[in-house]
Amino acid sequence: MDLRSITRHALLVLALLLLATSAAASPPKRDPVYEKKLDEQLQAQDPDAVPIFRQATEAANAEKLDEAVAGFEAVRKRVPTFSPAARRLCYAELGRGHRDLAISICREAVALEHSADNRTTLAMALIDGSPKPEEYGEAMSLLRAATQQDPDNATAQALLCKGAVDAHDALTARGCTDALLRLAPNEPYPHYYASVLAAVGGDFATAREEAELSHQKGLSEERYRKLISDIEAAEPWYQRGVARLWPALAGWAGGFLLLILLGFALSGATLQRAAKLPKKGAAPPEGALGKVYRAVLTLVSFYYFVSLPIVALLIVGFAGLLLVGSLTVGDVPLKFVLAVLAVSLYVLVAMARSLRFDRDDEDPGLRIDLEDHEALRKVLDDVAKAVGTRTVDEVYLVPGSTLSMTESGGFWKQARGRGARELVLGIGALDGLALGQLKALIAHECCHFRHEGTAGGDLALSVRRSLDLAEAHMEENGISSSFNPAWWLVASFRAAFLRMSQGAVRLQEILADLSAARAYGSAELVAGLAHVSRRAVTFEARAVAVFAQVKERKGPLQNLYTYELAEPLDEDALEAEVEKAWSPLPAPFESHPRPNERATWLTAMKAKGAKTVTPDDAGPAWSVFGDREAIEEAMTAVLAKKRGVGVEAEESEHEHEHEHEHEEE
Repeated sequence: MDLRSITRHALLVLALLLLATSAAASPPKRDPVYEKKLDEQLQAQDPDAVPIFRQATEAANAEKLDEAVAGFEAVRKRVPTFSPAARRLCYAELGRGHRDLAISICREAVALEHSADNRTTLAMALIDGSPKPEEYGEAMSLLRAATQQDPDNATAQALLCKGAVDAHDALTARGCTDALLRLAPNEPYPHYYASVLAAVGGDFATAREEAELSHQKGLSEERYRKLISDIEAAEPWYQRGVARLWPALAGWAGGFLLLILLGFALSGATLQRAAKLPKKGAAPPEGALGKVYRAVLTLVSFYYFVSLPIVALLIVGFAGLLLVGSLTVGDVPLKFVLAVLAVSLYVLVAMARSLRFDRDDEDPGLRIDLEDHEALRKVLDDVAKAVGTRTVDEVYLVPGSTLSMTESGGFWKQARGRGARELVLGIGALDGLALGQLKALIAHECCHFRHEGTAGGDLALSVRRSLDLAEAHMEENGISSSFNPAWWLVASFRAAFLRMSQGAVRLQEILADLSAARAYGSAELVAGLAHVSRRAVTFEARAVAVFAQVKERKGPLQNLYTYELAEPLDEDALEAEVEKAWSPLPAPFESHPRPNERATWLTAMKAKGAKTVTPDDAGPAWSVFGDREAIEEAMTAVLAKKRGVGVEAEESEHEHEHEHEHEEE
């Protein structure tokens, strides 16, 4: 019969029936110590009967049943009270097919001595063939008494298992199977049946373990494969899937953790290497450390991006298991099913939206048409050529004093160097900034996208920007909740990646400073850094004061950058803030060295700048832009809108004049 087509209980019946049949049909293995005890007992009653008993026993062992019956009958005639002769005669007659006679002889043996062996042999005779219900009940009583009297009687335990299965007594069946495991732990079949019992109870992990033990202790390969196949057929598909998936997930998570720890160690070593570069003033070859570090960062990034769909699949699987498990219990409220589906769908949508690593469609600032700004276009091309990288594609102006460069087009384009390079320039930093200083600052930003000797710093920056965007998307869309596993994955990975990529990013920044200084001179870069650091403080302080005054006077604001304050700012307080920004306290995982440290070693480097430096570099940075007043007014409008302040516009004035003329007519 194919085990796949029968019930779990039938599987148990078949297995233990085989056990009991094997125990009953096989010639008993004699214990020499026990045999000697019987010889001594018979010797005390009739010494001449001892050799007859031995010969009859040997005949029974050789399955010479007629000879055995004659020998045991002879012993019984000589010593009628010797119950082992009656018991073995019963066993021999049972083997000859004389069931009723065997039962009668076994009853005589039990009447002579209520031993466990006598009770077991009588029970064996009673359940042989097609027993009557009362015979079956008597046999079970005898077997329970025998196993209590002698728990180490393997035959009694095996027969009790068969009877327990027939009576649907799973508790007794497990007890006798445990006893067989104790009595014969090195034999294959106790483990075989323990495997079947575990599968019947739904413990499929234990079932596989016991099957493996049975195989190791001698179970044939064919039967082992069949047993495993039957276990898998009995196991529900979802439990089988979890059993197979769990080791893979554990391995995946372990590999991920190992790579992260390796990244931490490599980051520390790279930080030490990066700290020595300013003294040398030149970048050494990447070396084995940098190559291994880059490889680890690449693998960790791959792990992360592949883990997102894996988490999505786990969510789908968990929802499916929850629904299947609930349906197997009984009637499930429709609201519960809908709730599970709704939560799962919400999390999946949240994860899909978190996979957006590109910036929003909205531009980061006011886009400058470089075709209309030839001077600016030439500056950008010259800077890119000077540091040996691709030129800027787009320029966006913003109101503040920031200066940064990013790549759009998503992470994969960025990783392959195919993203559009966008320079974001705060016009608040341009006032008082020389063109040469602007070039040096742009050169530093361009060097972020160079790959030589950076130990993966370019990749680390791309991944960091992608993670920042993903986290921002989730926060803005209200999906950064504790119920969203994607949020936990992004947030936890971002925290780990910031630490493990610290060395690569710091090295990237130092190398960018070295390249920019060699191209435009240490003095220009230091002056530019100092100017931007100062303007970050002074511009914000002035903007706050201007907007406060405009709100107080309830008047319009046309140009933030030329607006005259009623009272000057506190210069001492400003200088204190400027100094604090120039020499800030160390921040964890900060990509840039502190500004004062950069200025110190750049000054010590004494780079003069390459031939790309031109006389125009001493002129103002505003010289390469178009209408300064128009740009400042546009940026004023942007910032005023964010801060809720009215803006004076020429269009509105023209509209008022037109309305006044219309009223006069």
